Amino acid sequence: MGWDMPFGVSKDFLDLARNEQRKGLISLGTLLATALLAGLVAELLDPPRVGAFVLLYLGALGAGLGVGALLGYLETRSWAKSLRASWQGWMHSAQGAASMGEAAGRTGALHFQRRGLLASILVVLNAAVLIASWFQLPPLSVTAPYGLLAIATVSLTGLSLGALLVLRIAEAWWCRQVERQTLNLVQEGRIGVWGVR
Repeated sequence: MGWDMPFGVSKDFLDLARNEQRKGLISLGTLLATALLAGLVAELLDPPRVGAFVLLYLGALGAGLGVGALLGYLETRSWAKSLRASWQGWMHSAQGAASMGEAAGRTGALHFQRRGLLASILVVLNAAVLIASWFQLPPLSVTAPYGLLAIATVSLTGLSLGALLVLRIAEAWWCRQVERQTLNLVQEGRIGVWGVR
């Protein structure tokens, strides 16, 4: 980090950093399990020995990983720049914040909001696609409405899961680095911890 801050670090900020790391690990497990389940859905849609939906899903997942890497880079870079510019603002924003992203948003740093609505829509779409496949509608028929729905659902699911996975990892990694460097400053006596209850 390379800054010399005379102020100190908020205990709430350190707690947020720890919580984001923990939530990142939990998210990693959850998202990996969800990605495997979504891959199973893609496999169930494939006619025997074709694999087009699995390939589509893997391609979308790979693209999502790339999108997530870009978003994670932009977001954490913005967080680092904002933290350097407004250390005290971050310390005050951390008080009462539910996540590091919320604290970042309060300071004007870039934060990609994640809404549960997209997850709910994807669950409903995947369920609809599976139900339709049960009735043996042709999933690969691009001209049929169901075929387009199946293709769009598998693609959007892979893209969303891949992006979210990498974004959560980037946020947790940033929090780990900042927490570690801040604790080093505390141990060196360059800053103190305030807000300890």
